[in-house]
Amino acid sequence: MTVVFNRYEVPHNPYDLRHAWAVRSIGFIPIELAAQQMGRSIAVQMRTYHKWIIEEVHERHFRLRMERSDPRTASGNSSTSRFSVRLSHKR
Repeated sequence: MTVVFNRYEVPHNPYDLRHAWAVRSIGFIPIELAAQQMGRSIAVQMRTYHKWIIEEVHERHFRLRMERSDPRTASGNSSTSRFSVRLSHKR
């Protein structure tokens, strides 16, 4: 990929695209999915990109969770309930 970037004089490193995608995925897809797509653990994904999460993203997800019934019983999705625990832990 670096060879192609150099050939077309793209002023960025291919690795920059990876980081840009990771930062832009925050708040749009579950962190579990983003970590899996990047080939890393959830812990590494959070440690690397958590600093980019802005307050508006936290507020939006908090409001969504408050508007729903208990996510553990509504969907049976354990990743949703893990997100809720992480969100409340951050605050």
